[in-house]
Amino acid sequence: MVPIMTANERLLTQPRKVIQDTFDKYEQHPTQALVHALSTQYARVFTEPSMLEQIPYVEPGSISSLISSLQGDRSRKDGILVRWRCMIQDTGMGNELCLATLSSNGRRVCGLYGADAHFSHANQDDAAMDTANLGERTVFFAVSVPGETAWAYDHIVGASASLGHAMEKLNVELNDTTRTPRSEHPSVTALVKVYDVDAAEQFKTSDVIDVLGLLDLGTCPQAHWHLDETESTEAPILPCVHALHVRSAPPLFPADSDSLNAPENVRASLIQYFTQVLGGDALVAEYILLAMLSRVHARKNGIVIGPFSINVTGLDREHYEVLVSALEQIMPAVVCQPLTLAELNDAAHPLYVCGTDTGIQAGRLQLPHGTCVVLDESGMDEGQLNDAGVRNIRALFSLLQQHTLPYVFPFSELDIPTDLVIIVVSQSKSLLPVDAHIHARPHHAPQMKVSSSMLHTFRLFLTNIRQKTLSIPVDVSDHIQDDFVKMRRSGAHRFDQDDLQRCLHVSRLLSLSHGLERLTTDMWSQAKVLDATRAERVALP
Repeated sequence: MVPIMTANERLLTQPRKVIQDTFDKYEQHPTQALVHALSTQYARVFTEPSMLEQIPYVEPGSISSLISSLQGDRSRKDGILVRWRCMIQDTGMGNELCLATLSSNGRRVCGLYGADAHFSHANQDDAAMDTANLGERTVFFAVSVPGETAWAYDHIVGASASLGHAMEKLNVELNDTTRTPRSEHPSVTALVKVYDVDAAEQFKTSDVIDVLGLLDLGTCPQAHWHLDETESTEAPILPCVHALHVRSAPPLFPADSDSLNAPENVRASLIQYFTQVLGGDALVAEYILLAMLSRVHARKNGIVIGPFSINVTGLDREHYEVLVSALEQIMPAVVCQPLTLAELNDAAHPLYVCGTDTGIQAGRLQLPHGTCVVLDESGMDEGQLNDAGVRNIRALFSLLQQHTLPYVFPFSELDIPTDLVIIVVSQSKSLLPVDAHIHARPHHAPQMKVSSSMLHTFRLFLTNIRQKTLSIPVDVSDHIQDDFVKMRRSGAHRFDQDDLQRCLHVSRLLSLSHGLERLTTDMWSQAKVLDATRAERVALP
């Protein structure tokens, strides 16, 4: 007896049959009704871990396997369903027309999700003659999430088979390094084709998305614009995912995690951990925690509320490297960017994004929201900046002051909002406009003694706290204003508007780190003490 395949099994192993069956039901409806119906079916997969782990995950090195496997009869018939968490590198591909419906052997069939390529050119040409057979899709260029740490990758992929292990691997790989922000690391670069064009409008450059779709090969829509009848150049073939369901990537852990049951205990353990990493310096550990928790909460009239960048001086190479390792153990994405003269003057790999005739070239700081960026000035030496170096310095100032990254085109320039955790490490006080300078005083060699279960608790804690918001009661706001006026009048020490803003930043982040939902006068007092201790160290390192 032939075993009967369940509906869930068909979703995973015969996606093209599922598409055609759904098309038959929605043949008299608009194309978007079919797209929404399929998206609803495949959205269930993200809620069923047992289904999700059966789907191959797109990873660096796996695209070469695709080239071979797509040629098989079964793959052409059933399709290869994959999933991918990726960063949108370019939304400028625009929309393209595609065949939504064709006729084959007297039957109307679905041409969406790359199915049209499986029919003869004669079938395609005949169908294209009638505009009623045409559909529309949005095309993004996407890359593997830059800086994604090993634990975050393992958490996302889970038990899923990778394409590299699920299929026979060939020595072929397609990877456009100009599209990858961190081209020195393995990455997948591919097109993502979204058929729900209305839903696609919500996605922006540098957004991280979860895609579930059919693997294919394709070309950029713009590739044909640069060819004429006298040119024989073929458009480059790229990996492509026809999205059956796409969503904004959710946080790695839900906001109602059990880690918030005892935030004070977790916070104390986290401070102790970073204190050991920093050679016994608890003060710098406090500021590292505050920086990790910071994010953009609001933008209004050019003012950005929430981010808190720091500059740490006084760390030797050993403490610096262990600090980076500790950050990688806890944060989902960490990027280290050296700020040497050679790096700044490198026109081929700018920190900002460059627009070209065929799309945008990734900047090294084109990164997803929440990425921890460690800017390393320790290798900076004397010399002259060239034009590329000046542009890179301007990009860093924009990143730290306006929290935007320049997108430079031949005849224009755009500033795209960013939301990064930024830690600047230098031997002396950095000239970059950070929110707080802090001098480290390590007492012993760095240590990283922590259990895997405690690391998991730290990750839960940080992920959850970063999703929280904080309110400031009116009485606390009045108290802070009165306190500011008293300190200004006392003349005991200089306390200006910049000091007020910095202490407000610290008090907000301190409150969140203690699991509070409202700012208190006690947290304001602790913030002032913390800032005074920090300032004393900077003045007398």
